[in-house]
Amino acid sequence: MFKVRDKRNKKWFIVDNEYLNGYGRTLGPIGIAVYVALCRWANEDQQCWPSRKKIAEEIGISEKTVKKYLRLLKEYNIIAVEQRKDEQNKFKTNVYFLLDKSEWGKPWGTKLPTGAVGKQLPPNNTNITNNLLFNKLNNKSLVTGKASASKQKKTPKPEIDEIINYLKSTLDLKELDGSRKLNRRYANLLLRKFKSVELIKKVVKLAAADRFHRANLTSVKYLYYNFVKIVQSYRAKQQKEKGEDMDYWEKKAQQFKQKYER
Repeated sequence: MFKVRDKRNKKWFIVDNEYLNGYGRTLGPIGIAVYVALCRWANEDQQCWPSRKKIAEEIGISEKTVKKYLRLLKEYNIIAVEQRKDEQNKFKTNVYFLLDKSEWGKPWGTKLPTGAVGKQLPPNNTNITNNLLFNKLNNKSLVTGKASASKQKKTPKPEIDEIINYLKSTLDLKELDGSRKLNRRYANLLLRKFKSVELIKKVVKLAAADRFHRANLTSVKYLYYNFVKIVQSYRAKQQKEKGEDMDYWEKKAQQFKQKYER
């Protein structure tokens, strides 16, 4: 024989089936855990005021994650939040109201979770506070609790195109060796390391005047890994032509190498 649970026992609390049927699948296990924690703390009036720290400790996640999912529950009109202040005008823990499922809905511009009941919430809904958050509702990061692996496209730097175009025009190259992505990557590394487009252009010009480097400089990758060597080669040639003191130019080349080859 076994004993089933007694719903009249105060040790138990209730979670609406409709939440698990639809919204739970969208908000994922963390969203379910946060909502269950609120249900556990709710009184007869369906109000509770646990701190984010308390909820985090109970279900084993960070306060930042708790805050994120409380906002999502608010966006779906599953809960309402009231801020409280004490007599010294300092913020106390929020009061959370567990709303009836007839109040639940989808934020403006989002889809209702599969199998969920609810309504389209108006764009001026008082529970809606962050439009950017709505765009994340279809992102898997809300289900897994992990950051999205997809990366936003970065605005291309005009300096990168300037370096690549200058290299091609100076060396009379129609195309560079390697993929466009690879050449742009090394152009960006050049910018980060040497900080100056004008300096990079000067070294390209030096390479174009050198028979060896001109023959081999067919990609930005080559320029990146031989940048210092091109300068050293130019200075050695300059010293030989002018017959100047070798120690002076060796010292200059060493200073340049120490500055940029780190």
